[in-house]
Amino acid sequence: MVQSKHVKVSGPLFDGRAKRALNDFIREFAEGYADDVNDELQNRFQQKFKNPTGRYASHVRARRVGVGRSAVDGGDLPYGPWLEGGTRRNQRSRFKGYHSFRLVTRKMRRRAGPEANAEFKRRYLRRMNGI
Repeated sequence: MVQSKHVKVSGPLFDGRAKRALNDFIREFAEGYADDVNDELQNRFQQKFKNPTGRYASHVRARRVGVGRSAVDGGDLPYGPWLEGGTRRNQRSRFKGYHSFRLVTRKMRRRAGPEANAEFKRRYLRRMNGI
């Protein structure tokens, strides 16, 4: 004799709330963190540039490049690579570049994991648990 057993499932894992919370976290954290990276770059520019005009800094911006992915770039100014120190001209001159993107990227990569964990626990974990 065969008996059929039914299991009733409910809660955020089964009704889609957990998935929505996770997707929201991925999107919102990436966008917010790109803004944080941009802020760090702007602060570095203010501290390190010798004669700032604001033109280069005004072209640096965070942008969305995909789901849960953002990027910060220096726009299309022709002297951006020179300011960073990435041209042959830098090798021949005394000015070796500010290396702002490289240094800020290194700093922010170290902070990304702990900040993501804290943000997830603070804003999204409760939603995934259905609280």
